[in-house]
Amino acid sequence: MTYLRDARAEDGECLSRIVEESRAYDGVYKVQIKGVKFSPHYIDSNHVRVAEDDHKKVIAFYSVIVPGTSPHRKGAELDFMFVENRSQGRGLGTALFRDLNTWAAEKQIESITIVSHPPSSEFYEKMGALQTGRLPPSGRVTWWRPIMTFTVAATRD
Repeated sequence: MTYLRDARAEDGECLSRIVEESRAYDGVYKVQIKGVKFSPHYIDSNHVRVAEDDHKKVIAFYSVIVPGTSPHRKGAELDFMFVENRSQGRGLGTALFRDLNTWAAEKQIESITIVSHPPSSEFYEKMGALQTGRLPPSGRVTWWRPIMTFTVAATRD
């Protein structure tokens, strides 16, 4: 069983570890996540949700920046979405994305911009996001990244 809750300041170290250990960023992509740390300030300043297992261990999370880079007036940006390596393939990414949609609909956010890790773009497409552009290489990121837009769907109570 998995439980979703708002992140707490003390979750930062665990979130940093999930990102740092992610196999999705092995090889050339490792440079993009090098040194990523989640401070209490980051967690308090953004919408951050975590998934916990039965033992209350954080196994996945997402974070959103509001306002984001969406061209719409009421937009947000997905900053991070990670599932720990051992917990992948169990539907946690889908559960997190549904939670994100529900939260965004409640906040009357119209769209969410996602600057995707290239291997993750297929997942976001399955969730309903459309590629709307590409971000050119810059700094230590030497590859093009898909820019995706997810239109928030109204939810039913």
